[in-house]
Amino acid sequence: MGRRRVRQGQIEISAGVLLIGAALFLMLCHLREASLAARSSARVLYRLSAALPEEGSAGDVLREPGENALEESTESSEMLPDYVLHPEMAMPVQTVDGMDYVASLSIPSLSLELPVADSWSYENLRVSPCRYTGTAYRSGMVIAAHNYRAHFGLLDTLSVGAVVVLTDMDGNKFHYAVSEITTLPATAIRDMTDARYDLTLFTCTVGGYARVTVRCMRTEEQGAPDKHGVAPPGRAASCGRRKVKS
Repeated sequence: MGRRRVRQGQIEISAGVLLIGAALFLMLCHLREASLAARSSARVLYRLSAALPEEGSAGDVLREPGENALEESTESSEMLPDYVLHPEMAMPVQTVDGMDYVASLSIPSLSLELPVADSWSYENLRVSPCRYTGTAYRSGMVIAAHNYRAHFGLLDTLSVGAVVVLTDMDGNKFHYAVSEITTLPATAIRDMTDARYDLTLFTCTVGGYARVTVRCMRTEEQGAPDKHGVAPPGRAASCGRRKVKS
């Protein structure tokens, strides 16, 4: 009887050691993936930043002195980004290492500056946050990322009112403030894509059974979307703008 108990104890100890070893292995794999993701995102962001237009570097038309002077003196005009004139347009993309990107995402309070891939897949999520659905040109855009510390791992530490800035590949900036932080079940797809929110960011909890969800609304600096969900112009580079006469 005593030997049986000793053997059972040895088996339980061995099983415990194996489980601890497996947990450590998974943790090391996760840390390695997180490190690779941080380096990949930084490399992509650097290349995207180099490709973005400088403010005032494009879209300006040089005219000879006096050319169209009468027209310019009698008609006022303003520059509007393309997405205001055509809110149904697709977000422009830049391609880096075979992946398409539609934006960069900045969360100053978390010291995060990240590229946003055009579409999500498990492979793409290993590199950067991904557009899950929607567009910045209307309300309801959703961005997903892994819970790597260098990606969305600290979303649950954000405070209501935290600043979020999205910059598309034409240099148009969209300013948001965090309005709500919640946790949704992994199956709550309809709730996650609720278009009442201008922007939603989400990531998995530890274990992947739920989603940390951050809801954002456009700030006064950007302006609220109209009744059709179309964003008004914010700070933008002149690339991609069109001249509209009033």
